[in-house]
Amino acid sequence: MSRHDGRVDEHGVLRFRNVGAFQAAIKRQAGREVYLTVNRSGQEKPTLDQHGYYRSTVLPLLAEEWGWADQAELHYRLKEKHLPPIVPVERWPYRKLGKIEMREPPSMADLTVEETAAFMQAVIDHATEEGIRVPPPRGRKNAA
Repeated sequence: MSRHDGRVDEHGVLRFRNVGAFQAAIKRQAGREVYLTVNRSGQEKPTLDQHGYYRSTVLPLLAEEWGWADQAELHYRLKEKHLPPIVPVERWPYRKLGKIEMREPPSMADLTVEETAAFMQAVIDHATEEGIRVPPPRGRKNAA
């Protein structure tokens, strides 16, 4: 994946900071299908705190409560269930399994901070609906 930054002028024209680098990246994809995502600057990737809380607290607790031995599989299933309203399936990347190509939920690392927060809240709400209390991140008090 390559990332190229720029600015959209008042006429809606995208001006890349390094046009040559962008053109070279496009040429490297000749003959392939690609997708382009445009994000406003400031839509940063999930924080280490978000990842840490989810991986060290939320996911292990739900795996234990629901009897999932494989946390990676539970994580995948939670993304399948809770990401579609946050990240439309049409935006999910294609993956190949042999000759079969299918859409797969995006990695949390590819979500924005806001998308990650919405996903984690959906997972916590799901757990709460099933009577599971997920402790808040360290340093935060539970409002309930």
